[in-house]
Amino acid sequence: MAPQVVIAPLLIALVTAILTLLLRRFPRTQRAVSLAGAIAYLGGVAWLASAVARESILVYQVSAWQAPFGITLVADALSTFMLGLTAVVSLAAAVFSARYMSEYGQQVSYHALYHLLVVGVTGSFLTGDIFNLFVWFEVMLLSSYVLVVFYSGPEHTRAALQYTVLNLIGSAVMLLAIGGLYSTTGTLNMADMTRRLADSAQYNVDPVPVLGLAALLFAVFALKAGIVPFQFWVPAAYRAAPAPVSAMLAGVTKKVGIYAIVRLYFTVFAAASLPAGLSLPGFAGDSFLAFFGPILFVMAAASIVLGGVGAVSRVDLDGVLAYSSIGQIGFVVLPLAIAATVPGVREIGIAAALIYALNHGLAKSMLFRRCSRSASSSARSR
Repeated sequence: MAPQVVIAPLLIALVTAILTLLLRRFPRTQRAVSLAGAIAYLGGVAWLASAVARESILVYQVSAWQAPFGITLVADALSTFMLGLTAVVSLAAAVFSARYMSEYGQQVSYHALYHLLVVGVTGSFLTGDIFNLFVWFEVMLLSSYVLVVFYSGPEHTRAALQYTVLNLIGSAVMLLAIGGLYSTTGTLNMADMTRRLADSAQYNVDPVPVLGLAALLFAVFALKAGIVPFQFWVPAAYRAAPAPVSAMLAGVTKKVGIYAIVRLYFTVFAAASLPAGLSLPGFAGDSFLAFFGPILFVMAAASIVLGGVGAVSRVDLDGVLAYSSIGQIGFVVLPLAIAATVPGVREIGIAAALIYALNHGLAKSMLFRRCSRSASSSARSR
């Protein structure tokens, strides 16, 4: 199987975004192209998944420079699993959007922004280096900033401002951490960094600054996923955004933060050894997971409690869904915390987290249709 199949979902989403932007004056054609693009994206992901099932790992070099210096896309079982979730949810949300959004909103920019959001998510799941993870994060976030404030009312502007400012701060911290990792390890390619961290003496890599920089990245990913104590943007953003966008935020974009935690902390940073004095006897040995496992556990437990209490105290359905989403992300993170602290159940823990992420992504995104009627009538009256 040619490695070009790796880039197929990314190209499909990008071409769909461009075409829907060019077809603004032809609303019916624009909607048809948007839906056809979502269906084609699902087909591209299925094609990629079948190729990964045969080859295990597929690598596509985008630039002329070879890894670890060039831009690398990597597809494996984890990335295709997340892409499959994205394809199903994005298709359902695209169909929902065609019926829910006002014709004027769709014609102006909605479909292009929606598919650019899918482009950012897809790139995040396929990238093979940490810097391009930041780039794809920004593509995803720039689209979501506009989609959250799409109705332009005072409440929506307030929610979008909070969402934007928090994520801009997170992006700045992420870029700082990435620069520090490159200065410390000499690479940003995930496979190459794993090799250097595993043999830090040969490559002269000091684990102390790497641990601190990994902690900064961890805070950023927790913010993207809406894990306590970084959950405060979730209720306002979900309430302000159009229902199809809220479905994507809950079902897909929050999973990018979860994916980044699994990808980096259970593969790349797991290869590094903790500095002397920080290992916890009886847990994950002397790897970085011994440090992040207890932190994950506390954050997961706090998310479950806060999300549950917040959900039962809400009187509006969108508030219930927003707070319950915080709690359910805690249930996704909890098996990751167990997997990080107990090496014997690591594979089972990761599998449990992914299964719950799939369940939450499908179920919660579909539930946002139930709270859309009042918002839909409000949107059409504008």
